[in-house]
Amino acid sequence: ELEKGFSKEDIKRALINIGHDPKHVDSHFESMEKEIEKRPRILVLLLIFFIVVSLVSLIFNIIFYQKISIEQRYKELVFEGKDLCTKGEYGKAFKKLEKAMKLDKNDAFVYSIYGHCYFLQGQFENGVASLTQAAKLNARNPRHLYGLGIGYCKLNNYNLGIANLKKSIELNPTIPEFHKAIAECYLKAGNNEEADKHLEILNTIPTNFTDKLI
Repeated sequence: ELEKGFSKEDIKRALINIGHDPKHVDSHFESMEKEIEKRPRILVLLLIFFIVVSLVSLIFNIIFYQKISIEQRYKELVFEGKDLCTKGEYGKAFKKLEKAMKLDKNDAFVYSIYGHCYFLQGQFENGVASLTQAAKLNARNPRHLYGLGIGYCKLNNYNLGIANLKKSIELNPTIPEFHKAIAECYLKAGNNEEADKHLEILNTIPTNFTDKLI
């Protein structure tokens, strides 16, 4: 009736005239007015709620897709660096790998490739330093320990070389390169008996089995 243009007093009077208790009429109108006052507040709160939800969703999507983008770029840099390293373009390879390290300092793989690039240039001390970091980040990867063992053997530190090669074999005894490397290290150290043991094991592994270092 209010929407039709009747005043509150007209409506109250009409209700009382048809027998409604005046107190109940006043009480009803008070409740109705309070309810009408609440509606704009509820709408504002709902609007704020939907705005907050939308902003949170937007921020989450930005962070999520940014993370994916960083991970994708990291992988590209690592594999580009690896490819350049195998081609002998070491300067370019190091730049790519260093950029990758800035994106993720906790991935052992990039330090492993970095170390092997040094090895390919005959810089075994630098290579050992990088592979030591790789082994710290992932001590369960036998390839890092294998590379580290080779590096130490090249530096004539046979004890550390053999120790790391033994660990790599413990983690994966089926890779022929590991047994070949430790046999060579034992020979250089003057321990022909241990070298022969690993050469015998090497002969039992299928010759078509290979596991590239990088």
